[in-house]
Amino acid sequence: MNYGEALIEHLDTNMFELFRLAAARTDRPCHEGQSYSYVSLSPSPWASAVFALNLDGSDSAKEIARSIVSGMLPNRVVLGPTSRPAGVASLLLASGFVARPSARGMILDMSRRRSLCVPEGCELRFLGTDDDRGPWASVVAENLFEAPRETAGPAFAKVVSAMEGPRAFAAGLYVGGKPVSTCFAFVDGAGVGGVYFVATEKAYRRKGYGAATVSAALEELAARRVERCILHATALGEPVYESLGFQGVCDLARYALGEAASGGRR
Repeated sequence: MNYGEALIEHLDTNMFELFRLAAARTDRPCHEGQSYSYVSLSPSPWASAVFALNLDGSDSAKEIARSIVSGMLPNRVVLGPTSRPAGVASLLLASGFVARPSARGMILDMSRRRSLCVPEGCELRFLGTDDDRGPWASVVAENLFEAPRETAGPAFAKVVSAMEGPRAFAAGLYVGGKPVSTCFAFVDGAGVGGVYFVATEKAYRRKGYGAATVSAALEELAARRVERCILHATALGEPVYESLGFQGVCDLARYALGEAASGGRR
């Protein structure tokens, strides 16, 4: 199925809107400029990034590099279908940036979604209490962000709690009262859904738990009359999302200033 440019751009704009929402509700920095924007949700492992690039040449890329070295900007740059100019990646590379693991931009026409049942022995929950968020966020911190669950989990739980509301919700599969798989969904101002923070505990991978959690979130989005949904897939997750009906449409590059150029700042 062919998706139009406007819908593909939601791979960026949906995430950017969620960045802004999280920053506003946690009173964290989020600056929007003509050449680039940035958000910092530290100490949460998500999200600190430079985004919405619209560079006019190598000088703009070098300005970003200098600001990262000085500590004014986070050392993570995300590119997507709205990034400009077409050769923005070359400008970053020439300014000392190095490529980081990329993501695959995927889109789902909700009428083509494939629904899955909750695996036997699991309980599906949509988070509604503070007690739920801590363990749920720890699963994401360790298994998606590869960060220590003891410290990153509580910090991320605060961000998740702040983002939840009429247009955003968190879901999880629980076994024995503990979360083993997670998913978060957000509906932007244009009515396009976005799926985020899909993570599964190592002992429960390759058993359909992650796919079932995403499927449950998609059913909830469909109940809210969402017709299109986007997500950013890792290489590990891409086949799972394809099995649910998602289609890959573009690569989403990620860059960081190299250690030699950044003075070791990560």
